[in-house]
Amino acid sequence: MERTIDLGSYDGDLANNGGDKGEKSPPKELTWNRDPIASLSDWTIVVTSNESKKTKTYHVHKCVVGAGPRSSQYFFKLFSTSQMEECQTCTSKLDLEENAAVAFPRMLDFMYASKEVEVQVKTETAVALRHLANYFGVPTLFESVKKFIRQDIDRFNVHIYLKEAQQYHDQSIIKATIAIAGNHGVTYYFLKMVLK
Repeated sequence: MERTIDLGSYDGDLANNGGDKGEKSPPKELTWNRDPIASLSDWTIVVTSNESKKTKTYHVHKCVVGAGPRSSQYFFKLFSTSQMEECQTCTSKLDLEENAAVAFPRMLDFMYASKEVEVQVKTETAVALRHLANYFGVPTLFESVKKFIRQDIDRFNVHIYLKEAQQYHDQSIIKATIAIAGNHGVTYYFLKMVLK
């Protein structure tokens, strides 16, 4: 026989438990682009573009960028070492090429997303994302971007890939662009002109 005792129901009212009624509730999904206090961010990344000198600040979570399913080997090593000055301030300061600085939030989106979500990549940011994945040690991002580039690169955008690949010294992309250009009658002379 089931006992019927009125034990109340959950109403989400923190005031009944001594909390402030105006308090924010925790975010339903952990992400880097929410209020850092409400999302309990515990690390800050300040990215400065080498060219424009523009600075952008990202409030992240060590458990995601350093230990999550799509985490960074770079941040894992950094968080595992308490000797670094960064660990004292809980802030990393990064100087990146312009396109890498623009692509950085896409890398964070990828790291925070579930495994089913593909990276948000465009022709113009593909090589920069590949560079970020390689530099920060995010192999799942590297593979995802590689898959995109294989499907995307063609004779109409080969010049974009070549220019970006040269900026990041990505020999694999450089070789691929020259091969694709040659297969479609685009001369090396033309490609050199594009790079000027």
